Amino acid sequence: MLTIRALFILLAVVCGLNTAWGQQLLLTNPDSLERMFEKYRFITILDGAGHQQSNSINNRMVNAFLRNSFIDDDLKNEQNLQDENNLMGAGYHVGIMQFVSMKKLLGSTRYGLVLSASFHQDLSVRFNRDLFNLTFYGNSNYAGQFADVSNTGFRFVSTAQASMGFYEKRTMSYVTVGVIGGNQFIDLETAQSGIYTAEDGSYIGANLDGRLIVSDTSGAANLKGVGGVINFEVNMPIRFASRPDKPSWLRVGGRNVGLMNWNEQTLHYRADSSYQYEGFLIDDLAGFNNIEDQLDNVVDSLLPGAERRNFLLTTPGWLYVSWFSPLGEKLYYDVTLRSRINAFHLPEATVGLTYKSGAKWMAGANLTYGGYGSLNGMDGLRAGITGSTMVGEHFMVQLESTHVSGWFNGQARGRNLWLRLMMFF
Repeated sequence: MLTIRALFILLAVVCGLNTAWGQQLLLTNPDSLERMFEKYRFITILDGAGHQQSNSINNRMVNAFLRNSFIDDDLKNEQNLQDENNLMGAGYHVGIMQFVSMKKLLGSTRYGLVLSASFHQDLSVRFNRDLFNLTFYGNSNYAGQFADVSNTGFRFVSTAQASMGFYEKRTMSYVTVGVIGGNQFIDLETAQSGIYTAEDGSYIGANLDGRLIVSDTSGAANLKGVGGVINFEVNMPIRFASRPDKPSWLRVGGRNVGLMNWNEQTLHYRADSSYQYEGFLIDDLAGFNNIEDQLDNVVDSLLPGAERRNFLLTTPGWLYVSWFSPLGEKLYYDVTLRSRINAFHLPEATVGLTYKSGAKWMAGANLTYGGYGSLNGMDGLRAGITGSTMVGEHFMVQLESTHVSGWFNGQARGRNLWLRLMMFF
């Protein structure tokens, strides 16, 4: 039972350690930049973003993990747990993108060159109430019965990429193709699975159906996987007779869409059997000591017979469609639908309003629904802010959060932040 217990605690600890920041996909207002891209030859974009979002785990719980603080029963009990499909996503990215206006590219003066490099970490988790209870309360409440651990999912990947391509100067549509490398990933999923605790705690039974795939753990090389990735955005101006000089924009795009091949030392574990162990009853996570001594034996005990071979992984990218349109001389609205690839992520919608005062600054607000958040009525609605300003003639600073209250409210279930510096020369 020690090794079974260690697996669940290990998953929780990994979730806590990596719940820092994640990619926040934001689109640039073409109306505000179109003339700048015509005026300047070099435009450099530095950006970074992070997010943490859940439909059940609040920020106080995440903060306790990050600070390695004691998690008492009051904190455990205040979580908004669903019986099934509790979701959490987190991660961050940093990157640089260089637009170079070429006199002629692809036989035309319409196109320029795009170069980019970035680093990403992404975490996506799905779990049910029983798994949470086993992890944080122990198995004593399940004496004489099964705890359901079905439909558990855990995906974490750390990658870096370098890309190049071209953009169209009039609409700022672009496409880049690049190489992507990774140094770590974990991919776990269970089907129908359960843990049985004998009423007297004398033994633990496990019926497991699932798989666990882990990147090369030898440490012999930093690069464990390589592949290809595509980034693209098509911006289509839609002109109306009532305002021919102020078009609306339809956007379709994708970020980090690709495949990676992880090396032949990738570990593949498969469980489709029943197991029985000498057991015990435990009432609380705090009573489970010396967990570090158990972690090395977790996988071998639960999932014997690991196989080493290559693994083809779909990158956790984004696909999106967006509509951006003026409401008046200085007011704009936008609607964006997006979803993640290869993640436990629900379709997500964002509606925003932006006020643009001249050419120097813009400010706005937005509402977001879905993603890793709840789809249960108004409970899953998050509010955010946006802003950008020119600093002198050559610099623009942009900021956005689609869950700004999470920075101040411990009961909120998420927070995010996106920052960008643009330089025009």
